[in-house]
Amino acid sequence: MPRRGTPLIVVIALAVASVGALTARSQEPHPPPGSVIEVRTNLVRVPVSVTGKDSALIGDLQESNFRILEDGNPVAMKFFASTEAPAQVLVLVETGPAVYLIEREHLIAAYSLLGGLAPTDRVALATYDQSARLLLPFTTDKIMLSRAMGGLEYTMGMANLNFYDSVAASLDSLAALPGKRALVVLSTGLDSTSEDRWSALEGKLRASDVTIFPVALGGSLRDADSSQGSSASQKSKKRTRAAAASDSSAPVQPPPELSFQRSTQALHAIAQLTGGQAFLPSSPDDFIPISKQIAAILRHQYLLAFAPSAHDGHFHTIEVQILDSNSASSPPTVRQGSRVYARQGYLAPSP
Repeated sequence: MPRRGTPLIVVIALAVASVGALTARSQEPHPPPGSVIEVRTNLVRVPVSVTGKDSALIGDLQESNFRILEDGNPVAMKFFASTEAPAQVLVLVETGPAVYLIEREHLIAAYSLLGGLAPTDRVALATYDQSARLLLPFTTDKIMLSRAMGGLEYTMGMANLNFYDSVAASLDSLAALPGKRALVVLSTGLDSTSEDRWSALEGKLRASDVTIFPVALGGSLRDADSSQGSSASQKSKKRTRAAAASDSSAPVQPPPELSFQRSTQALHAIAQLTGGQAFLPSSPDDFIPISKQIAAILRHQYLLAFAPSAHDGHFHTIEVQILDSNSASSPPTVRQGSRVYARQGYLAPSP
């Protein structure tokens, strides 16, 4: 029998009980390094990571180096937290039969990730097959999570592999927590539920300010599945990866067939909508550098916030620009060669 954890929806109650709901009081714009960040609920939170021309992460930017555009128009920044702010990271692991065959891969990934996180970062562990379950609540004790990972058990049925709803439940569990929040998903990305579950998840992703980092499991199985596709499918897959690597605001939609090809596109879409990055390791040797990269991104992530310009319940686009620090007598200019990872937009509050 598989291990039974706490239903993940319970995490919401645990989070509210332990840290409280996000406060509505005003916050200091520049909290001290290492403090827990709380942003007023009427602000739009935008986690941001930035790389330079050499693809190296940039961690020394100031508030004056950022400009936020809402629907193409500059908005005033109401909150800024530098990279020293601790992160809250939920690790969601698939425990279906496909992962049972490659268990060693995600264990290597998790251990490498934990080794790269800051001591003040808090981590939690959840698993999913038919539904998501919390195994370890948030803690700064990384050794506890390593032990929990080593004791995972797996189900043998593929009939109800509910990936989309499990990601959605994970986002709900993180919603009440303060500061920088991230979801690291170790998954094949396969989902056996109906197509409308993807539509429901996409709507939640558009409204969420949690950064998601999907790490695809089943490298050899995924490659074998892809090689059996038609040439048209291969071209579609290449276009999907190209779109995920671009700055286009259009989300990558997974195709209707249930396959690793579909799951790959879904993983890219999830990362693209939330300002994260998707990783497709092809061998166990790839997991260590990928996990170290995710940890480095979290250590170099900024948290910005602005007040929504409208309360219309509609989706509004977000663009974050990096500005050069010029002299006081000249206007700032957009820095060339930098790449920004941030959420694509937000759902405005209802009237």
